[in-house]
This record gives sequence, structure tokens and C-alpha cells, in this order.
Amino acid sequence: MVATIIGKSMVVDGEITGTQNIQVIGKVSGRIDGTVDVHIDEDGKVEGVVQANNVDIAGTLEGDAIASDKCQIQNAGVVVGDIRSKRILIADGAIFRGKVEMERHPSDSA
Repeated sequence: MVATIIGKSMVVDGEITGTQNIQVIGKVSGRIDGTVDVHIDEDGKVEGVVQANNVDIAGTLEGDAIASDKCQIQNAGVVVGDIRSKRILIADGAIFRGKVEMERHPSDSA
């Protein structure tokens, strides 16, 4: 799926919702919400809650990440906030300060 790109020189102040993937190379101050995949590039920064199917952080997230499937913090990524997801990957070298809440896959038995 084609991504909506928030370019390096772009600053978005407000809520972003939609059904496309989002790649943040610039800065977003506000919530990103939807059934999309969100990638925060190494140069990207988000100040706010990110809620999506998959959240991939190579840059900076100051806020919570809520992923219905997977949240990944890459080795250059910085997250200051809580993470809630079914699957979580934190790479060696990543910086994370917050709480983690893992949810069960519907196929998991109790």
C-alpha cells in the first residue's frame, strides 16, 4: 500500500486519521489514529499517541504507541511513553522509557 509521507521539512499540528500507511520523516504534534501502519523515520518525531495496526519507530515518539498487531522500536528509535500491542520488538540500542502491555492474539488459548 502507498504511504502518505510527512516530509522532512513538514510540521503537522493536529490529528491525523485515515486508511493509508503513514511515514513520518518530519514532525507531527498530535494524534495519529486509524487502521494504518505508521513508520517514524530516523529523522521523524511524533509528539502524541500513535494508534495503528503496526507501529515502527526508528525516530522519536513522545507519547503512547497502541498497535493492534505489532510495535517495533528500531536500534536508533526513542520512545518515551507506554506501548500496548500483541507483539513487541525492541532492538538492541533502542531507548525506551515507559510501560509495556502485551495483548493476546485471538488464536491464543487461555
